[in-house]
Amino acid sequence: MRLEIVICTYTEHRSHLLEACVASAIKELPEAGRITIVVDHAVAHAQALGKRYRHTPQVRLMENTRQRGLSGARNTAIAASTAEVLLFVDDDAILQEGWFEALASRFEDPNAAIIAGAVLPDWESATGAPRWFPPEFGWVVGCDYTGMAASGSEVRNPIGACMAIRREVFAGIGLFAEGLGRIGSHPVGGEETDLGIRLRRQMPDARIIRDAGITVSHFVPQARARVSYMLRRCFWEGRSKALLQARDSGPRSLGAERTHVLTTVRRAVLADVRSMVGGDRSAFPRNLVRLAAVCAAGAGFATSRRQHRRQALLEGSPHLGVDVTVCIATLGRSRALAETVRAILTHTLAAVEVLVVDNDPRSGRVHSALEGLHDPRLRIVTEPRKGLSLARNRGISAARGRVVAFTDDDAHPQPGWIDALLSAFSDPVVGGVTGRVIPMSTATDEERWFEEAIGFDKGETRNEWGRGNIAASGWQRGRRGPVYPIAAGEFGSGNNMAFPRAFLVEQHGFAETLGAGSLTRGGEDLDVFRRVILAGRVLRYEPAALVKHQHRDTLPALRTQLFGYGTGMAANVTRLAATSPRHIVAVLRSLPAGLRMLLAKDSAKNSQRPGDYPHALVWIERLGYVAGPVLYLLEAVRTGLG
Repeated sequence: MRLEIVICTYTEHRSHLLEACVASAIKELPEAGRITIVVDHAVAHAQALGKRYRHTPQVRLMENTRQRGLSGARNTAIAASTAEVLLFVDDDAILQEGWFEALASRFEDPNAAIIAGAVLPDWESATGAPRWFPPEFGWVVGCDYTGMAASGSEVRNPIGACMAIRREVFAGIGLFAEGLGRIGSHPVGGEETDLGIRLRRQMPDARIIRDAGITVSHFVPQARARVSYMLRRCFWEGRSKALLQARDSGPRSLGAERTHVLTTVRRAVLADVRSMVGGDRSAFPRNLVRLAAVCAAGAGFATSRRQHRRQALLEGSPHLGVDVTVCIATLGRSRALAETVRAILTHTLAAVEVLVVDNDPRSGRVHSALEGLHDPRLRIVTEPRKGLSLARNRGISAARGRVVAFTDDDAHPQPGWIDALLSAFSDPVVGGVTGRVIPMSTATDEERWFEEAIGFDKGETRNEWGRGNIAASGWQRGRRGPVYPIAAGEFGSGNNMAFPRAFLVEQHGFAETLGAGSLTRGGEDLDVFRRVILAGRVLRYEPAALVKHQHRDTLPALRTQLFGYGTGMAANVTRLAATSPRHIVAVLRSLPAGLRMLLAKDSAKNSQRPGDYPHALVWIERLGYVAGPVLYLLEAVRTGLG
């Protein structure tokens, strides 16, 4: 049996645990076996490990070339492996003696597809588990728990800290779902459950067997021995299960969870009630924690169901050999729509499809505008629910390209636009690219005012953000404004941007509480730009990817646009605070600098206005900033989304 042990790691702060893990694996590693360490987008960590293991022939070091997170790291190893069996072990787990003999024996059964090992907690505290910790919640810290099936029994899914999988399983049912699984220290999961569900559906004769002869001791740090961690983990588990149910299209996918709550947890509650009567002082806090944990998981599930149904739709179309999908969301009102589509199809060497999302299909305007265009690369899909983010998310769902680019129906992409965008994705860590936008005309005062005072043009320099104080060769470190990256105004604009489709799916697409057609009127592009940076990816600005834009040429249209710019920017920042509590402090700290930029006469924003710029337009935009947070909250309540 050719065996490969896969250990994924993301931080140097656990290097001592990783070394112990590798040492335990080497002890019983067969001669033909190999250990692969996959580093998840942590360059310094990878360099340090390269030095540490360069003279250890059993160890191969790889960097995650796929989506950031545990699932992407595992998939990187699977794609590069030729082994018959892959044993996945967490970097903070230590294999116990006898694991290889038990593994080899179990895989003598040709129907044994996955072996679920035993995962025993190794609490950092000398006193072991806290007295309030309910043992049936051991899964919270990634370990075995009361109520698990006996060794030798079939189970629905393994615990990811110790599981062995035949490589042919991945050929049959696909890799780990990269929309699931832990990302860094973010306590999400569900990828092993998803794999088990797919295995049962697509390979019904295959078995997942629990074997306690294959055991690891799993380090549980003091930080995870807290009620706050437990509740946070349960909340995110609820969110993960909501996505699982959406992907599996039915409630039966969560039958094991319901059984666990209704039997094992219920019995434990009753047992501790009896213990309370008997004088056990730890029984009452255990029951309180049980109740809070179940409520936290339920809250995560309930608040995520709608979002995750959308996520399941986003994942609908695979990459089918198309380099890029250009998505144009439109109501069909722009007279330039056909010209925009024609320009894209004419001026690229890439394998491209143009996807026009009709956001007002009842009007028939889009089909009428494009009826003279007959090109197999052009598709029209419909999204009857009004809203730019809704329409773009429909485009992501239908897209066939590995990259999805976005422009507007009043923009005119120039020759080489697509090719320049694609070339900027040469580094797999790049999560987004924006391009240069210049005006089609500045003949009217309104067009000139917008270009000189607001404008889309970010200049002629190739910039990138997200690598700290450095930039890749050929790129310059992008300017960071006073509220970087909170406001995200430095990066570009939504009429010229592109992202890997996998990243957009991971991020649940565009925020439907933002953008044209919602109460907030804008900000959806800035929100996604910021998410690229906060996800640890790189964002690039490529000026060679050039688009010309038709600015508003009447005063009423410009007033409406500027009010929407204000509401969108403020709503975009409000959404960050509302949906990501860990960033509230950063948002509050950015407010003084943001207010100064908005109000001070000598700020970069205000000093560039032309002398004849109407003062009323300044206050209309500022009024939008004031209204934005309120409009965001109203939109969030109206839609039930964050």
